[in-house]
Amino acid sequence: PYTPDELFQETSRRQKKLWHKTEFMPGAAELLAHLAEHNIPIALATSSHRMNFTLKTNHLNKGGFELFGDHIVVGDDPRIPAGRGKPHPDIWLVALESLNAEHRAAAAAAGRTFTDIKPEECLVFEDGLPGVTAGKAAGATVIWVPDARALKVLNGREVDIIGDSGEILESLVHLDKAKYGLDKPRTTQ
Repeated sequence: PYTPDELFQETSRRQKKLWHKTEFMPGAAELLAHLAEHNIPIALATSSHRMNFTLKTNHLNKGGFELFGDHIVVGDDPRIPAGRGKPHPDIWLVALESLNAEHRAAAAAAGRTFTDIKPEECLVFEDGLPGVTAGKAAGATVIWVPDARALKVLNGREVDIIGDSGEILESLVHLDKAKYGLDKPRTTQ
């Protein structure tokens, strides 16, 4: 019964009412802490625009978002060309370049060389279909943790969607870190 503008207004009203109550998905905060402890570079790429991202996460900053440092790319980031948000790979590639640029600069300052991290060496953790598509298009391995309601709608098509490009998990709690080499500390180059 809504016009597009009315739907947007109602959705925005509900989001503002609920977003300050968001919590990390099960296993997410623990995974972030583990990756930081093991010196594994991380970046965040979200389709949410900066204002919405802040509304959703500001109350969680002490829980893990600070671990991303300067490597948070949001949907309205000027480095993302207009019309190139998810499901296009651009947002993931910008996040990866952010990591690589920092490591290149640190290596140069220390008189070392740094070999860029390649997309195929990355894991993309996603909960939504556009992000899964974007991660695959970027060339990364995708760990998809969809909402159970989405799986009902997909009705088995999720296996074809992820294909050989990753895996589907019910929860990040079930991530096999050793399978992806995340169980050992990473040495810097």
